[in-house]
Amino acid sequence: MRIIEHHVAEGQLSPAIQQIGIILFAFLGAHMGTELVQWMCRDGG
Repeated sequence: MRIIEHHVAEGQLSPAIQQIGIILFAFLGAHMGTELVQWMCRDGG
């Protein structure tokens, strides 16, 4: 989060937006992984 704040404070929005995108895609990937495991366990049991 400090990196994002640093880039925004300097007026460089592109690296800040890139970092936010990376964080969002990481959460999305984790969520999709847990949903996949739950789906596999639900259908397999």
